[in-house]
Amino acid sequence: QQQQQQQQQQQQLQEEEQEDEERIAPKKLPKTVKEVSLYNDVRVFLYSKPSKRGNTGSEHGDLWIEKYYYFTAEKFPSIRRTSPIVQVKLVEICPIEHALSAIMDKNTELEEMVESFSSPQAFKLDINPFTMLVSGVVDAAVAGGIENYKKAFFVPGYLQSNPGHKQHVQKLNSLLKEHLRVLEVALRTHGQHCPSNLQGLQDHLESQMLSLTKSVASLDE
Repeated sequence: QQQQQQQQQQQQLQEEEQEDEERIAPKKLPKTVKEVSLYNDVRVFLYSKPSKRGNTGSEHGDLWIEKYYYFTAEKFPSIRRTSPIVQVKLVEICPIEHALSAIMDKNTELEEMVESFSSPQAFKLDINPFTMLVSGVVDAAVAGGIENYKKAFFVPGYLQSNPGHKQHVQKLNSLLKEHLRVLEVALRTHGQHCPSNLQGLQDHLESQMLSLTKSVASLDE
C-alpha cells in the first residue's frame, strides 16, 4: 500500500509538471515565445540522473531515472542572484515511463522542426540541424531502438513481472506508431528542403524507413 501511494504521488507530480508546461507555454505558440514563457517566474528546478537497476539484460529494461525537484523560496529571474532551496522532491521514473517520456520528447522535437521548415521563412533556415535530427532518429531506430523496446517491454514476461503496467505497454505501442508517423512527416519535409548534396542521404533515410515500418507493424503480432 505504501508503494502504491508513492507511485500515485509520483504520477501526480509528473501530471502537474506537464499541466504547468502546457498552461505556461501551450504547444500552439511559436517556439521562441514558449521558451520565454517556460523560463519566466521559475522556482522549480530539475536535476535528473540515470540509475541502472535489475538484470533483465536489456538496456531499456534496466534504466531508471531519478528526478530531483528543487523548490526555491523566490522565483527567477530576480534581482537576487541566489535563493534558498526550501524543498526537495525525488521522483523515480521506471524504465517504461522513461521510454514513454523519451519518445514523446523526440516527437515534440521533430514536430517543432517540421513547423519551422513549414513557415514562409523556411528558406532562411540552416538545414543542417534538421538533417542531424532526422538522421539521428532514423539511425538510432534502425540500430535497434525499436527492437530494444520490443525486447524490453513487449514480451510476456514483462507484464507477468509488472502486472500494473498494462496501460503503459498499450500507450507505448500507440506512441511508437505515432513516432513513425511523425518521423515520416519530418523526413518528407526535410526532403522538400534538402540541397542536392544531401539527396543521397535523403534517399538512404527513406529506404531505412521501410524497415522501421515493418518493425513497428510487428508490435501487434
